[in-house]
Amino acid sequence: MKKMLDPEIFREYDIRGITDSNLTEDTVYEIGKAFSTQMQKSGIRQVVTGRDGRISSPIIEKSLSRGLRDGGSIVTSIGRVATPMLYYATEKLKTGTGIMVTGSHNPPNYNGLKMMMGGTTLSGSSIQEIYRTINDGATSKGSGSESELSITSDYLNEIIDQVKLKKSLSVVVDCG
Repeated sequence: MKKMLDPEIFREYDIRGITDSNLTEDTVYEIGKAFSTQMQKSGIRQVVTGRDGRISSPIIEKSLSRGLRDGGSIVTSIGRVATPMLYYATEKLKTGTGIMVTGSHNPPNYNGLKMMMGGTTLSGSSIQEIYRTINDGATSKGSGSESELSITSDYLNEIIDQVKLKKSLSVVVDCG
């Protein structure tokens, strides 16, 4: 059966849509399978996923992971993190491949996927290839796996080790 997707969610630099309309759990599942297919073609098996704090992000990440696994990928979820932490995790885990579930600056009913594969952020034709793979029904089938890993302490410790202040700071917080 041919999948009917809204082509408008496949943007220049990410995949983004409204979670109860055109970026549904089923849609994200298919995106995960298509991404996994592209990974397999590139000889990549491992992918890191992370999510922001939006209410819809845990469900989106779960559907994405299921699609990635059903496409044969090995998924490492780093949970709720800031986007730079996903990039850090792909370096630390030597995957170069990751997907961040994030609505970024958009209204609360939106969510999206920022993707990188083999150390390169996907954009333009690479994102359109995911759309074509889904529409052509050409997704891979497999039996992947999933694990969870916290990288927050490692990330923060590396930042602390790299930042050297020349003098102490006085900080004032105005909660008003």
